[in-house]
Amino acid sequence: LGLKYADSPESRLHIFRYYMFDKLGFQGNTADYYDPQNSFITSLMRTGKGIPVTISVLCILIAKRAGLSIFGINMPGHFLLGYRENGQSWYMDPFNAGAILTDEECLQFLSRQNLSADTAYLKPADSITILKRMYRNLIHIHSSRGNREEERQLRRHLFILENAVTS
Repeated sequence: LGLKYADSPESRLHIFRYYMFDKLGFQGNTADYYDPQNSFITSLMRTGKGIPVTISVLCILIAKRAGLSIFGINMPGHFLLGYRENGQSWYMDPFNAGAILTDEECLQFLSRQNLSADTAYLKPADSITILKRMYRNLIHIHSSRGNREEERQLRRHLFILENAVTS
């Protein structure tokens, strides 16, 4: 990736953003956002298109291999990526070509959804929270499409996941 040549945290983030979104071409599926395939890493790898949380998971995995501490942010209505180093924070919108966002832009997004502009929404999400978000997205998609059997199966999996974590 060339991160070792970057002279600042911000330049490391820009190199990573360039690699994932410009060079590899990962992007949000604007043509069919609610296609269930957007929720699967295998489909994202094949098509280059997905939803914010799926693109974020791939980014987190690749960033970890590259030694960059990028994390997921489970914002209501839109999953983001975050990066903190030396007391500074940056945010990326994986659905929109890794656009770099400020704290203020993230908080404005919350306000537009009639939510409080609370920085608590910008905290890192752990792996279980991300997995639950992915399950809930798929449950919503299958529910809205009337695919009751798939919805029931996913709800069973989510139930098991939620109960295994709290035990």
